[in-house]
Amino acid sequence: MEDKHPMLVMAMQACGAVFAKTQGSLAFVSRTLEYLGDNLIAEFMIRRIGLIRLLSTWTPPDLSNPYTLDTAWREWARYETLKRVVFFAYVQDCANCAYFSMMPIFHPSEIDIHLPCDDSLWTAESVKEWYQMLHTPSPYAVGPRRLNSLSMRRALAALDDPGPSGMRLHFNPFSHMILIHTILRNIFASGFEDIYSDETPRLGGAAGPPGVVGTSNAAATHLLEAAAATESKNMSNQYALHNWLQMWRTNPDAILLEKAGFMETPIFCAAAPFYWLAHYALQAAREGSLDLAPSPTENEAQERCKLINSWMERVKAYLRKGVQLPSRIQDLMSAGMELEVDNVPLLSGPLSALLSLH
Repeated sequence: MEDKHPMLVMAMQACGAVFAKTQGSLAFVSRTLEYLGDNLIAEFMIRRIGLIRLLSTWTPPDLSNPYTLDTAWREWARYETLKRVVFFAYVQDCANCAYFSMMPIFHPSEIDIHLPCDDSLWTAESVKEWYQMLHTPSPYAVGPRRLNSLSMRRALAALDDPGPSGMRLHFNPFSHMILIHTILRNIFASGFEDIYSDETPRLGGAAGPPGVVGTSNAAATHLLEAAAATESKNMSNQYALHNWLQMWRTNPDAILLEKAGFMETPIFCAAAPFYWLAHYALQAAREGSLDLAPSPTENEAQERCKLINSWMERVKAYLRKGVQLPSRIQDLMSAGMELEVDNVPLLSGPLSALLSLH
């Protein structure tokens, strides 16, 4: 490790700490992400060494020679670790946009690499276990194709498809976490995408030259265009959210996570709360109770963070209890003591609460 960049070493250690599932390891992940922050994202990982470009050119190793399997396993593990470093940073970037009204550093189309592999492969402790798992039937493919998982580009296309879907794609829970954060990012980043240019006429602005008419009409036209663009983005995000839920509800690993309980779900597989956050944010933005415009001051950014945290705490309280979540944000926030008493009606688990909306 002496020849590796310190930030890369810390990020790789955080990848491993996620799966230790102890309080100390999760605290380490939190401190590491806080420290690395934008330095890891913008300067080191993307701008400096072109990590995404390097990962996009990776090809699976030769598995036909039993004498080189150990080398192949280690080569793949390095590739998978670096890929997860990118996605950890991407998820953090998406979360910063939602929680702190920060302009995203990444665009989803920029992450032109394959999604993380499933946990069965990732957690293999020996080359023998890894090879056996690789050739075990799985909803995520069998054999060498399973090493790469599906591409981010294909996943984004599946989310954006507004038509009736045919065969559903299977994404592992970590990939679902990445995709739901992409939807969150798209909802909250829409506030940074202003349809107006500096030359756009404004209603109530200065009058045009004598004899020139149509300035107010032009402004009204731009307002209509802005409203149409906003509604188009809302519909696109709604399609994506619907498609994400349909893929999640048919995922076999999601069922296993539900049986284990929300509190036992690994941090980077707990996608359900973020689905609800996206659902409520989209609803609140449409109703005008959530302003997606960039926060101009630090105080306003902190207020945004407090608001989103209050929603998430409520969502998690429902999921911990296995209680059916309301479809409207007003009902979520008006709920009181029923979240804390023992005689609340329980469903079969958090996934049941997630699916109750549809």
